[in-house]
Amino acid sequence: MNVSVVENSQVGLLILTTQKTVIKTQRSIEMENNNWEYIETLKSLIRFFETHPELPIIKAKSFYYSLNSKAELLQAAKGLHSFTKSVDDYNYNLNKKIGDLSLQFYTRRSEICEKVVTWVCPEEGLLESYNSLQEKE
Repeated sequence: MNVSVVENSQVGLLILTTQKTVIKTQRSIEMENNNWEYIETLKSLIRFFETHPELPIIKAKSFYYSLNSKAELLQAAKGLHSFTKSVDDYNYNLNKKIGDLSLQFYTRRSEICEKVVTWVCPEEGLLESYNSLQEKE
């Protein structure tokens, strides 16, 4: 197997390549990730819980992320790779389970769905009513 190493000391980037695989170091992933500030905040939260065992058991198991457009929801879908979707009266949701935690990315339903108004005409009882009118005549 042929392995080549490319290093750029200015940005701390180290990439190892094999025939079809590219392995990047943590530093290069940090540079490409737009959520790095949020990730660092979550890490701080984890360290806080680790250093405060006297706190009551945390039962929060869901993270909700509000998105502003169909384009943002499509971007989230690409990043999630696999997910379930759900729709309620107001929102279109992409749901992902990671262990016991749930992630939900959502946007307004009107950003995704087209509202279609239809008439529903139940025929139950209609014929019976007509037949009883005919019998009375």
